[in-house]
Amino acid sequence: MKSLFDLDKWQEILSTLTKHKLRTAMTALGVIWGIFMLIVMMGAGAALENAALFEFGKFSTKSMFVWTERTTVPYKGLQAGRIFPLYMDDITAIQNKVEGVDQISPRLWLAVDQIVRKEKEGAFSVRGETEALIRLEPVRLARGRFINPIDLAERRKVIVIGKRVAEVLFGEEEPIGEYLKIKGVWFQVVGIAHSERSGDQSREDDESIFMPITTMQYTYNMINEVGWFICTVGEGHETASVQEELTALLRERHDVSPEDKQAIGSFNLEEEFLRFQNLFFWIRTIVLFVSFGTLLAGVIGVGNIMLIIVRERVKEIGVRKALGATNSSIVRMIMSKAIVLTTLSGYIGLMAGIGILTLADKMISAAAAEGGNVFLRDPEINLTFALIALGCLVVSGAVAGAIPAFQAASINPAITLKED
Repeated sequence: MKSLFDLDKWQEILSTLTKHKLRTAMTALGVIWGIFMLIVMMGAGAALENAALFEFGKFSTKSMFVWTERTTVPYKGLQAGRIFPLYMDDITAIQNKVEGVDQISPRLWLAVDQIVRKEKEGAFSVRGETEALIRLEPVRLARGRFINPIDLAERRKVIVIGKRVAEVLFGEEEPIGEYLKIKGVWFQVVGIAHSERSGDQSREDDESIFMPITTMQYTYNMINEVGWFICTVGEGHETASVQEELTALLRERHDVSPEDKQAIGSFNLEEEFLRFQNLFFWIRTIVLFVSFGTLLAGVIGVGNIMLIIVRERVKEIGVRKALGATNSSIVRMIMSKAIVLTTLSGYIGLMAGIGILTLADKMISAAAAEGGNVFLRDPEINLTFALIALGCLVVSGAVAGAIPAFQAASINPAITLKED
């Protein structure tokens, strides 16, 4: 502890490191850059992963999206290229026959050019939905109420509008209780919804009008039709197995060849989630490999500068040993310089990296607040990991300084003094 506060030793370390300022600065820069890159690259990787998980987190990862496409294989006398719709009976059949399906939300779209209210107008999506929407997708109620089972059963002419629809068509007026005319039919506004998604997907939800799917079917002559649906799989069931059974049932019900895998389109969110997890594992691995390689180059630079210092001070070390300096004191003298250089450089690199991540976080948060597409979110670095990295750097600096330190300790004072 006494040697730690020995002013003479600190002055000697400072004098040695500042004697060749450019050389010391370049060596320190290698270490600073190494840990700076480690922190920034880990933070950027975390930001990319956080953004992906943020979007995934708004849905159950055990979700599926199912729709129909053109057939590609002739079957039962039916030609390839056939278009076929889904029906509410299909939804009922899935609920009754496919084990593992938890919740299911069918939906339908209505083609509308413009929706006019007084002197205001706008082009908005009109969607037929069920009460399951707000449980399965990141659409939340801001005010009023959402579609309920009674609305569906009685085919009530009620709608829930997105917040952007409310802003454009109603301005400062209160929308709830008012009416909108959609393709010649009046609907009462019972609620206002907003999206928890970001970017274009958020705008799509906020610019939508939701009505009971049964109302849309019977009002606009689309009886029993379904555009597509989203469903979740219960715990204890594999999403891929349920997906296979579900699509097989739909192929059977619509006379689609069992070999035609394209006619029933489906998207398995769990599969995509696992693929992303695997991708980010390899991203983290590559980032660590590249960053530690850069860091290692900086540490090797520290070892090299210590070797140069030892060669420059061979005679001085010989005199020290002739005057009674022990081998251990010589080792400590050289290693202390390596440790101080790596610790100081590592700390500067660490702070610089954290500073850049903090600045990036503020910029990303500002962009997200303005409703922009954000592909990064919460760039962060685990504090424990950062401290461990700094600790490993200091240890590496000590190891790098050990070789020249023991080389210095092995100097024979008689030979160095004789040469002098």
